[in-house]
Amino acid sequence: MPCVYCTGYSAQALYFLIPMKPPQPASHNIENSVLTTLRAYEPLGTGRIKVTPDDFQVVEQMDWCFTGSGEHLYFWVQKSGLTTMDVIDALADYFQCAKKEIGYAGLKDKQALTTQWLSVKTNADSSEVAAFSKDGIVLLESHRHQRKLRQGQLKGNRFSIVVHHNGIDIDALSGRFEQLQQQGFPNYFDEQRFGFQQRNLNKAVGLLHQQRYRELTRRNGMYLSVLRSFLFNLVLNERVRQGAWSHFVPGDVMQLQGTHSVFASAPDDVSIASRVITGDIAPVGPLWGKSV
Repeated sequence: MPCVYCTGYSAQALYFLIPMKPPQPASHNIENSVLTTLRAYEPLGTGRIKVTPDDFQVVEQMDWCFTGSGEHLYFWVQKSGLTTMDVIDALADYFQCAKKEIGYAGLKDKQALTTQWLSVKTNADSSEVAAFSKDGIVLLESHRHQRKLRQGQLKGNRFSIVVHHNGIDIDALSGRFEQLQQQGFPNYFDEQRFGFQQRNLNKAVGLLHQQRYRELTRRNGMYLSVLRSFLFNLVLNERVRQGAWSHFVPGDVMQLQGTHSVFASAPDDVSIASRVITGDIAPVGPLWGKSV
């Protein structure tokens, strides 16, 4: 099963609430103990990732074709040392458009070499595109399309990750890969969503405490996304604690593997558990919003 308690009916992965001290009113910081995710497997050793940006590479995958005309210009963007929002800021500044006119399918890591599509509503010609220059950003290609790129409008991401380790048994590591292919892994949100030292999360919680709700929707709703992801992690962590993260629990919402199709499991459907075991479907966790 390639993924476990993960994406679904406005869904993705969660960790559980470990006993914590109440946040201090002045800072609204989330305690580190709450952010600690439970492990589904005992670690085989330790290692370091992202020693250099090239150690962590992400390439976005799409499964549709461009129309070749339209008011939206799509860019195949490679970035390093920048967030997706940094790229959006740079494109908005250069093409003199509002940031809301720029579309993206997903956020990509800052400390990484990533390649993704972004769309810009602009009449810029090829010479203007060729003149774009910004440290850390390369526009690899561009295409015209009739519609703006929307969040989630991607097939997936392909990762290439270098782990610098010392003394991990390679045979044991190969066995763990086979185990992951068969059983999957808890699909938590992590630093990419919550920010370095949980800065995005602490900012979002602070805005919530101060009832500054309109600010939560700024930067393309990033802070709302952070809060939803945090709640998802709380749910998933509890499932891991119970040993039920990869198993069917009556009442679960299920997702058909390889699709965004979800459905509520029927209490009397005896086929659900076996379909989870074979990897045909997987339980999903909630991402609270208008549809949940």
